[in-house]
Amino acid sequence: MVSEEKESANIKKSYRVKRVRQITVTVVALILGLVLMLGWGFMALGEEKGAMMFIPVIVGYGIFTFKNWRCPACNKSLRRTWNPRNCPICGIELRD
Repeated sequence: MVSEEKESANIKKSYRVKRVRQITVTVVALILGLVLMLGWGFMALGEEKGAMMFIPVIVGYGIFTFKNWRCPACNKSLRRTWNPRNCPICGIELRD
């Protein structure tokens, strides 16, 4: 009983870390994307060079999300959910 509670607490803690990491990287990617699109990227460098700088941001964000946004219990993707209460695959409780 105690080990189940401890395991559940560890899963919730791991999920919180993943969620904070995901939100942080999402905000940074959005800001960087906006700066590249609206700021010096497209205007100063031209559309083609600005787009070439924007592509690595999108690809990097996609790779990060693919690796980070996984259930701490079953390691399956949390899909396109933003803040799920339970894992869509294994059903384990991720947050209170």
